[in-house]
Amino acid sequence: MTSIDEMKADLDSKLDQRTDLVEAMEAQSQRVVGALTREIKARWEEDVARERANHASYVKTIPGDALRAIKEELNELRQQADVIIPSHFEDDSLWSHRQELNHDRENDRRQVPSSSPYRPYRSIGRGNENPRYPDVLDEPIRSARGEIGVILQQLVLYRISYTRVV
Repeated sequence: MTSIDEMKADLDSKLDQRTDLVEAMEAQSQRVVGALTREIKARWEEDVARERANHASYVKTIPGDALRAIKEELNELRQQADVIIPSHFEDDSLWSHRQELNHDRENDRRQVPSSSPYRPYRSIGRGNENPRYPDVLDEPIRSARGEIGVILQQLVLYRISYTRVV
């Protein structure tokens, strides 16, 4: 039989290991959010450049005040990007280490369920060179990318009204 002190020391050791693992996983999740933030900011810039190129002919028809307001919104979004984008990834349910893992009573161990949303992966954008991410992050990524879409949609509305007038 082991003494209570030995059991306590063993338990403390396992608790320290678990704490170290969770801290390492949290650091990794922060690196992932940082990488996603950089990637989404790059995609925002691509979206803005594409909209400018596609709609250059009617942009000059947009009233000066309205165009200035759109530019100000874009600039504000760019300046706040490092706060706005990570806010889409704060939900604890997105990160396995922030959730309570299931307990497998038959094998007396904890495990991530086989239907875990962390298993399938997708790519941001097109092509194999793009970063991959778990399906569970699909909605927050789309939501973060949509932040710029809301502003760029104003250009589309002006284009629609421009083509109806012409």
